[in-house]
Amino acid sequence: IIGIASFLLVIVPNPWSAILVAIVSGTVGCFFDSILGALFENKGWLTNEHVNLFATIVGAIVGILLMNMF
Repeated sequence: IIGIASFLLVIVPNPWSAILVAIVSGTVGCFFDSILGALFENKGWLTNEHVNLFATIVGAIVGILLMNMF
């Protein structure tokens, strides 16, 4: 939905690139969330809010880097 929305809002000219960037960056952010949660949240070093924030930042950075490739 995010990839299609970015195409419809003319942020990305190619709909397939927009969908690919959204899927890849979302998946990387999701995996990062799981890894941080397993490693740091369970030990009490980070809260769930911190884990969510870091995972969102990583997903956004991946999306930005991918957009520069297209």
